[in-house]
Amino acid sequence: MCRAVNRSITTDEFKAPLGRVGCDTSLLLLESSLEAIKNATGGKKLDFILISDDFSAHEVNVDEHHILEAMTKTANMTHAVIANIPVFPVVGLHDYVVPFSLPNTSDWYQTILYHWEPLIICDGCEGHAHKSTTSNTLRETFLMGGYYNASIADGKMILIVLNTIYWHHRSNQDDPQVRKTALNQMTWFESQLESADGLGKKVLITSHIPPGVDVDEHEPFWLPSFTERYMDLVVGKYHKVIAGQLFGHMHKDDFRLQTQASDFDSVSNDTRKYFALIAPSLSPDYKSNPAFRVMTLDKKSMSLCDYNQYYIDLGLTKGKGVAL
Repeated sequence: MCRAVNRSITTDEFKAPLGRVGCDTSLLLLESSLEAIKNATGGKKLDFILISDDFSAHEVNVDEHHILEAMTKTANMTHAVIANIPVFPVVGLHDYVVPFSLPNTSDWYQTILYHWEPLIICDGCEGHAHKSTTSNTLRETFLMGGYYNASIADGKMILIVLNTIYWHHRSNQDDPQVRKTALNQMTWFESQLESADGLGKKVLITSHIPPGVDVDEHEPFWLPSFTERYMDLVVGKYHKVIAGQLFGHMHKDDFRLQTQASDFDSVSNDTRKYFALIAPSLSPDYKSNPAFRVMTLDKKSMSLCDYNQYYIDLGLTKGKGVAL
């Protein structure tokens, strides 16, 4: 989406099937990107796909119908182009009718899960000895707040999919049920880390909004209490089980250095440090070229080793229906 939904504009002279910088993802761009993802490994099958960003347009007044339509088309297209691979989506900020206005019932998550469960469970996936999760396990937490876990790396690792919008400082924490869900998610998160530690497994954490500072707004993304607790767990108590942290939201290639130190002056060579990776987006809405990453996950060491990043220069694709 490039303009308000109630405004009309003629674009006949500026055809760009793969989209324009400053606009949301077109269907052709999505299809082209999925084909590129499928072919990026040179024939080697992907283990799974993470989708860490918004599914719907970055337009404030998008209604429920448009959000669900975007989710349905994305899910169906992903299934059609990249079959037999589990896909793990994350609830994004614009996957709610009103951003930051979180629901206090399970109705919206029930609706989302109708479209996402086939991607996550992936009953038709071949060559996967370990199922990612079960419907009952998935529903147990997803219906509470849009968060869940899944088994990856042939059962050796756990993917923890958080809904960090509940921890954002602009979320509707004045709603008692929303506040309760935010706290319950943190308790559940800690229990997942404790369980992984006891089982000798590593975890990969993913969500939409990262911890740390919003460099555009010059303020922290999350409420202080949730940031501090998260750091205590990830950089502190359970740092040995963390294989990586993958976030979105920023629409650019970025990272965050993490430490438990209270200020920069107290950071030394002996201070434990960690990092979170922030992925670019397929959407060129924030004046960026569409991009995705293919990451290398070493199942033996249970660690992220490397990644290759791919992008489309939209300036070179005007009038063309395929990515260059």
